Parts: sequence; C-alpha cells; structure tokens
Amino acid sequence: MSLYLGAGSYLCGEELTLLESLEGKRGYPRIKPPFPAEKGLWEYPTLVNNVETFAHLPFIINNGPESYSNIGTAESKGTKLFCLSGNLNKGGVHEAPFGVTLRELIYDIAGGLKDGFEFKGALMGGAAVTFVDATMLDIPISYETYKANGATIGSGAVIVIDDKTDLIKMLRSIFSFFKHESCGKCIPCRVGTNLINDIIHKADLHADDLEKILSESEYMAKNSLCPLGQSPILPIKSFVKYFKNSL
Repeated sequence: MSLYLGAGSYLCGEELTLLESLEGKRGYPRIKPPFPAEKGLWEYPTLVNNVETFAHLPFIINNGPESYSNIGTAESKGTKLFCLSGNLNKGGVHEAPFGVTLRELIYDIAGGLKDGFEFKGALMGGAAVTFVDATMLDIPISYETYKANGATIGSGAVIVIDDKTDLIKMLRSIFSFFKHESCGKCIPCRVGTNLINDIIHKADLHADDLEKILSESEYMAKNSLCPLGQSPILPIKSFVKYFKNSL
C-alpha cells in the first residue's frame, strides 16, 4: 500500500481530478466519458472509492456479505460515519446504521444541544448539500428516504443549526468556499461563483436576492463541468425552502 499526500484542493476529492493530482498535474477535472473504470490513473482502468468504503471491507470479509447487508435499510446497507458538529454536548465522529434518525443522532448519540440552545435545523453532508429543518428529525437517514424528501446525506457531516445561529453568515461562508475552491476551468462555475458571492455579501440582502442566486445556481448545475459547479443549487434551494423567512 502506498499513501500520497494530496494537493489540498477540495476539488481533488472529485475522482478524475484526484487522478490528475496523483499524476502530478494541476487539479483540473477531466471530461467524462471516459470514466475511471475505463481510463483512469496513467490511462489504466482504475477503481476509485472513498476510504470509508474500503474501511467496511474487513467486516464484510470476516463476517460475510449477509452480516453486513443485515445492517441498515432495504436499499442503504451497513453503517455510516457521521461527523456531528455545532453546539452539541458530544460532537465528533460517530458510526451509526443507516435508518437512524437525525433526532437519534443529535439527542441520543451526541447528547443533545448544550443548555440555552434549541434545535432549528441542520446542514446535512457538508457544504455542497442540503439544509433541513425540524420536519426531518424523525425521517430515517438512508439514501432512498432522503432522496424522496429532497435531502442528501453527502459525506455524513451534520452541522447542527440552533436558534442562535446566524443563517446568513452561514450561507455566506458556504458560497465563499465555493468561490475559493473553484478551479476556474469552466466558465459557468468560474463566473457563477463570483456572481453569487457579489449578491450574497450585499449588506441589505432580501428574499429577491435569494431567487437570483437560485437562478444562477440552476444554470451552473446544468452547465458546469464537475460536481463543484453543479452543487451550489443544493444548499440555496433547500435554504429557500426552509429558511427564506429568516431574512
């Protein structure tokens, strides 16, 4: 086994950009197809997976695939690592089976919110994913149920939002991140992330501004080369759905 230190760019987490980085090139996404299984590292067929996926292999090898498939839900097998953060009593990385609810993650596993804070919502899966509110607390966390409810699991990061969270500051931080991490290769992402940042950082932000951001994000989602440019639609669309009245 060989371990390589990545270049540090968020974009290098995308499978083809990761291969470019491993080959010593700048972290730019490749055009698909071909996909890595056809033409990957050094133009050889390559299997690209997250470390978490490979971490499940010892259990499956030692106990058999049925033992693993008996954990979780009908379509989301096994367990998931959740990184819980926010004003929680026991934040950190916790492993739980698919089918666990957000309420169970927050109140049973993470010990609930600290005194003086009340649950308002969560950002599920990292920056490039969806906001949810209290209506999702008792929905089983699985790929099928979250997809049916317009939500995502993403990386498993769960940033808990409380009643004292500055939601606009949080939204600005997300879109500043997209702008900073854009590689600039394709115009929709390069221009779109800058345009959105100009809007989101207005001192007098209004609901109409969110609609402008939503429109630009929809264009980016349809025309950007890689998932980074296609992702801003998720946080802004879900923010408008759940927290538009917070302005």
